[in-house]
Amino acid sequence: MRRRTAEKKLFLKSDGALIQEPNALKPFQSNRLEITHPTYLKVKTCSHARLESGKEKVAIPAGCEFPFLAHAEEKGHIKVTFGDGDGDIKFAGRNTWFLWHEHFKFVQDSSNGNGTNGADNKSAQAETLAEQVAQACDQKGYPLREDEWNLVGISGLSPKGDRSLGYVKDTTPDKWNDSIGVIAKEDGEWEFLCLYLGTTEPGRYYTLNPQSSQGGVRSRQ
Repeated sequence: MRRRTAEKKLFLKSDGALIQEPNALKPFQSNRLEITHPTYLKVKTCSHARLESGKEKVAIPAGCEFPFLAHAEEKGHIKVTFGDGDGDIKFAGRNTWFLWHEHFKFVQDSSNGNGTNGADNKSAQAETLAEQVAQACDQKGYPLREDEWNLVGISGLSPKGDRSLGYVKDTTPDKWNDSIGVIAKEDGEWEFLCLYLGTTEPGRYYTLNPQSSQGGVRSRQ
């Protein structure tokens, strides 16, 4: 867990307030982007101050990374259609938004077949959600304990009531759209012992009105 001391900036800063240096759009092929500054997804290229929150704009914190299906440059922004091979990724019911070009960067996807190594091949073989979570934790430097139950949170992915019905991808802020569960190794295979709808970060109210002077709490990513 880690505390965030500047969370109010997600809602109070204007588009250009946190610009540090220009981010030239890079020509290399990529199907993922990383948010480098707290910013807004917008339905138009105008200032976010003119747009209705939750409908015409969605606040996104720095550090988030998303796959996308297509993008195009327009008036200092990129128009992005979010999604991957499993389908669209929607924010406030939309999968296509404008994003200010200095608030993100393209990142390479290690699963594209170029320069793969043993770890990449292992990731490609993950079939279940539990296996994917275990591999992601290992790659991020905090591997799960094989001899204990592990409590994990999955941001932006929530079960459809009964897990047999699958999962929903939704990263809309200020909404219960994450998963909290217990994962363990059973008979040599990673399995979820339970997985419930939850949230891995504070909502708008506690972001703006934290109970601690150090800010709100969100799950380690």
